[in-house]
Formats: sequence, C-alpha cells, structure tokens
Amino acid sequence: MTKSLPASAAATPAPSRVSSRARTERLNLRTTAREDALIRAAAEIQDKSVSQFVLDAAKEAAQNAILDQRSFRLSEADWNALMETLDRPAKYDPKLAALMKLAPTDLTA
Repeated sequence: MTKSLPASAAATPAPSRVSSRARTERLNLRTTAREDALIRAAAEIQDKSVSQFVLDAAKEAAQNAILDQRSFRLSEADWNALMETLDRPAKYDPKLAALMKLAPTDLTA
C-alpha cells in the first residue's frame, strides 16, 4: 500500500500531455557536440523532434523536482510508523528550547 501526504497546490498535468496553448516562449541552451548527438539520437528513437524531446524531458524533471518537495510515498508499515511518531506527545528538550530563543544572526556568528 502506498500513501502520500496531500499536496497544498493542485498537481501539474502529466508530462506526456501536450498543452493546446500556443507556445510563445523560448528556452536556449548550449551543449557539447557529444551531448547534442546523444539528445538527437534519443529524440530520433522516440520519433520526436529535438525540441519536443528536450521539452518533455525538462517538464518531467521539473515535475519530479516539485513533487519531491511536497509529497512522498511510504509502505504501509513505514506510513504507520510515521503516524505513530507524529501522534506521540512532544518531549521538552532544553537544548532545542535554547536554540529556538536565538536570533538568526546569533547562529551565523
């Protein structure tokens, strides 16, 4: 069983969906000859233009980066252990309490 914490924002569309909106923005990037050849070969294998291949890969990487920051998946046993930990009453920790009283500038000095 897989559980995930709810995301605070709506999920972005799946990477494979192509938007019906007109594409008006441009991204530029520089590559080595070797990187260019690799990307072109992969795009050809997938029967995509280089632009579509790079865009699909970039959107998937972007979505994964965002999802990594707002959700995670756990087995049922790990989920139960997490819930048990979160449900436990807090313990007073004098060192943590002292740390929380410090101003941010005290921490960098």
